[in-house]
Amino acid sequence: LFVRKLSLYRSATNKVGVDVYHYWASKRARLKKPLLRRYWRPTSMNDTNPHLVFRPREKERYKLRKHRKNDMDAFRKMQQLRHDLERARHLLELIQRRERIKAALARYSIDVFRQRANRRVPLIHYAKGSGHLHEAIRTLDIDALSLDWRDDLRANRAAHGDRFAFQGNLDPSRMHGTPEAAKVAAQRVLDQAGDAPGHIFNLGHGFAPGAQIDCVEAVLRLITGEGA
Repeated sequence: LFVRKLSLYRSATNKVGVDVYHYWASKRARLKKPLLRRYWRPTSMNDTNPHLVFRPREKERYKLRKHRKNDMDAFRKMQQLRHDLERARHLLELIQRRERIKAALARYSIDVFRQRANRRVPLIHYAKGSGHLHEAIRTLDIDALSLDWRDDLRANRAAHGDRFAFQGNLDPSRMHGTPEAAKVAAQRVLDQAGDAPGHIFNLGHGFAPGAQIDCVEAVLRLITGEGA
């Protein structure tokens, strides 16, 4: 049929065309299937031959993304999300209100103390874990700011040592180890404080019941100079 339709009869001018035809015809006979892939039978899903790669896809594994639907379930989820965000906003407002009340109470307490004191008495403000509030605390009528063990004593002294004295700030956990470790930690606090006036050595919080008396005595001897 191919030869007849294309008039490929053997002659000196169409010998190449006949040879090409025989090449592809022999290849089709050798493969025992059509030359064009679209005419091949679909490969079975259970066929493990790695060369037969054109298998039909499993449609359930290649589903397109589900379209969003305005159904009642989605509406209820959005309502719940809005309710949760409203509760979070209300909680933050309560926290802000609490902090404003605490700031007002601190100012009121200082004013009452100043009025009742018959002379200028130095005031030291201490609040554990208040490093993020130091800017607001420095606006109070105080003379010294006590730091806990997480605050940077050197940085505070350098930035505000001309206006405030600073108290602190040895890590209280150093009182539960060896006297040598306690002395090293105390010396580090003294080095950070520097030699300028305006530093009161103290713990960064308070003593725990399990503090070792040997550690306390070692630190006292260091800061008083008795151990020199």
